[in-house]
Amino acid sequence: MSVARRRLLWALAISLALHFLLLIGARIRLPQPAPEKPLTVKLAALPQAVPPKEIAPPKPHPKPVHTPAPKAETAPPPTAELLPAPAPIEPARVEQPAPPAAQPPAPPPKPLTPLPKRIELAYTLYKGEQKLNVGRLTTTWQINGTQYTLTSIAEATGLFSLFVRGALIQVSRGELASEGLKPGEFWIQRGQSGNRTDSASFDWAGQLLRYGPANEQRTQPLASGTQDVLSVLFQLALTAPHSGTLDLAVTNGRKFDHYRYRVEGEEMLETPLGTVKAEHLAKADPDGDRLDVWLAADYHYLPVRLKITDKKGDTAEQIVQSISGE
Repeated sequence: MSVARRRLLWALAISLALHFLLLIGARIRLPQPAPEKPLTVKLAALPQAVPPKEIAPPKPHPKPVHTPAPKAETAPPPTAELLPAPAPIEPARVEQPAPPAAQPPAPPPKPLTPLPKRIELAYTLYKGEQKLNVGRLTTTWQINGTQYTLTSIAEATGLFSLFVRGALIQVSRGELASEGLKPGEFWIQRGQSGNRTDSASFDWAGQLLRYGPANEQRTQPLASGTQDVLSVLFQLALTAPHSGTLDLAVTNGRKFDHYRYRVEGEEMLETPLGTVKAEHLAKADPDGDRLDVWLAADYHYLPVRLKITDKKGDTAEQIVQSISGE
């Protein structure tokens, strides 16, 4: 038998022996403690009580002789040391909050450029970069007290009058206030047909703008400084010179929009009136249309040239021919 087989048999025998002992249990006797001896108690008689001895009363003591004690000299009262009086405590000062700083008053409105009581501007209308003469336009300004009236009439001339009949008429009426023009009503008529008329009414007390054709009037909150397309040019003249950018809300009677003008600077402009110094403003619309305006400094900043460029690049211009006034 091999060594490995014998080791396996021994391991099996030992395992069986251990399992057998666990099943039957090994009886192991534990050591027992030795029995304790019984405790014996004996009863004994108490000893007799000893009677207490009688205590004799104490003998009377002789009365003591009273001898008066010598009078003690009275010491003078201690002198109090004078201390300086404490300084009076000042009441705590309560800091009062400083009054709010007064807001500076709003600056007075910019002085307006004075205009004559009546002005008439005559323009020639051109189309394209070749400046093809297509019509004429006359704008009239009148003021009576604080009430103004603006009238603009445009007509086709030459061959174009055969294709474009009638006139384009615009009228703006309102008030000349310290901040400029406050239109009250505006209307525009295209040609001879009454159904091609758009209008706008400005309710400044109710801050409401109504605009559109007579049968399709719409409303819009009326913001301060809102103009129509005719009054806006004279509002620019009244508030010139300018710098930076100008934001104006404008209606043409059919729609309402916000215009942003950018000051391009001063230019020397050649016109039928001669060479004039003009302020150049430019307005670019999000849809690509552009409007350039030149205001003549020597002529009350009145508009002497306007150029419109649409998103296709086509242009139309109006250039002043004469300015007369009273």
